[in-house]
Amino acid sequence: MGQIDQYLDLGYTGIVRMTQSDSGETVVCRDRRKQCMRLIVSWTDVPGQDQRLKIERMEIISESRYQKAIVEYGGILDTEAVHQARNRRRMASIAAQHRQTQSAPACPKCGQRMDLAPTRDRWLCATPSCNGRK
Repeated sequence: MGQIDQYLDLGYTGIVRMTQSDSGETVVCRDRRKQCMRLIVSWTDVPGQDQRLKIERMEIISESRYQKAIVEYGGILDTEAVHQARNRRRMASIAAQHRQTQSAPACPKCGQRMDLAPTRDRWLCATPSCNGRK
């Protein structure tokens, strides 16, 4: 998942990157209530995953300050094309999960559907009280 996706997952849109370093950045954006915000974030490494966003500080800013930042720092990062690509990735993921569910074997112990283990090398029963494996 990209850095912009993490902002979108938290409900921020209209993201404008003002400063950036290896360990963090400052952005202005809109929150879920459409309030203009300035966020100072850090990026932390998580072994085996993308860097994770951590909001260090946030403040409400004026609409005029937000609009100035859009012009001064090169525009909004989460364009319509970014949102469309994000939706395509999500739909592909949902379709893959659906295909996996449709082709999942029945548990030899209880007969319920099985899920692919996180290691993807075996099937585990989807019923929490059952410990069936295949």
